[in-house]
Parts: sequence; C-alpha cells; structure tokens
Amino acid sequence: MKLKKPVKIGENELAASTYALHKGKKLQHYNLAKEYCSKFIEIAEEDKFKYDFLKYTFDESKVKMNLPYIEQKEWAKIIGFDLLKLQQIQKNYDTFSNVSLLSTATEADHSIYLTTEHQQKLHLHLQKIVSVLNEKPEFTCLFFNVTNQFTNCLKYDSIECKAIINPIWICSQLN
Repeated sequence: MKLKKPVKIGENELAASTYALHKGKKLQHYNLAKEYCSKFIEIAEEDKFKYDFLKYTFDESKVKMNLPYIEQKEWAKIIGFDLLKLQQIQKNYDTFSNVSLLSTATEADHSIYLTTEHQQKLHLHLQKIVSVLNEKPEFTCLFFNVTNQFTNCLKYDSIECKAIINPIWICSQLN
C-alpha cells in the first residue's frame, strides 16, 4: 500500500555528484559561447540565447547591422564569425540534456524516498539490525567480511566503522 506522503531516507550521492559535474560542464560551454558571441552582440535575453547560441547571435546581429535578409554564411564571412566554433560549443552544451541552465529551471532532487508501507517496514527492521550491529563496532567489520547475506540491504561504512542502510535497495522493494 502506498504511503500518503513519501518519506525521505537519504540522498543518491552518485546521481547528485554526476548532476553537479554535468551542470558544471554545461556552464563551461555556455560561458565559452557567451564570451565568444559577446564580441559581436549584446546578449539581452540569456534564456533565448541558451536555447540556440547561433540563432540568437545571428538574429540579433542582423538587426544591429540592419541586414534582415542576409544569409548566415555571408553574415559570418562579413563579420569574421567562426560558425564551426560556435556549432561545436553548442553541440557540447547540448550533450548535457539532463541539466537545464534556464532561469525557470528547478534543481534536481536526488533524495531517496520510501513510497510504500512495505518499504517503510523494511526500513524500520533494518534500522534495528544496524543498531544492534553498531553496538559492537569491533565486530561490525567482521560481520560484513564473514557474511554476504546483507550486502544488498546494508552497507559497511569503513570510515566510521559502522553498518548503514542502503536506501536505494529499500526503494527497489516495491511489494
């Protein structure tokens, strides 16, 4: 049975760090495009620019130059604009489609939630097991080295020498 309200039990640290890395890379490509295109135009509407660097730059430049019917290749030749350079930056920027830099974008939630009563019961029982295991830290490591019965649902934190619950495993148990 589903819970009325999901219960947060942890963070998917791998997903969060991957997202942060992708966001940083996408931001680098955006900054390269902005730096290059700013030599030719003023970027007044950043969200429009983020959708398509070349289209925005080309359209704004045509207005600025009062050349509404000029072809893109001819325009680039006249002002010394490197189309291939910007197209490559755009391609690299678009690679990170799981990240949005738009002003209306919301940050991704990498939290792990319990959504069913079954998951909640599992979590409570595992908390009891972890509590018992952590009463004797000197045996916790031995427990994990001797048995692999709990390797999916429990993990061993070697830094703090204690057992911890694997929230991703719990959430995979849907019954």
